[in-house]
Amino acid sequence: MLRYITTPAGSIAWKKHLAAQAAATARKAREEAAAEERRQAHLVLVADRVFSAAQGGAATVTAMAAATGFDTGDIQVAVHQLVADGRLVYDGRRLISGHRWRPATGT
Repeated sequence: MLRYITTPAGSIAWKKHLAAQAAATARKAREEAAAEERRQAHLVLVADRVFSAAQGGAATVTAMAAATGFDTGDIQVAVHQLVADGRLVYDGRRLISGHRWRPATGT
């Protein structure tokens, strides 16, 4: 009958391997958390700029994109966030260039 016998050197190598895996997993989690934090900060910046553009008269996503220089996808996310926060409301008009938005009264 054959038995697997672990040598002290093999055991040490295995522990080092497990420690390296744990360190890599922790590093990846930190990097993902930092990336998410940067993404959230970017979305807050875009929302602030979009709201300022809306106060300045930019009513459509296209106009807001032109006024802020951000991608229309980021603008749409910001518009949804601003509507959810109650800072932006639908103007009730649909144009070829998109829905019209305006700052909520009292903001």
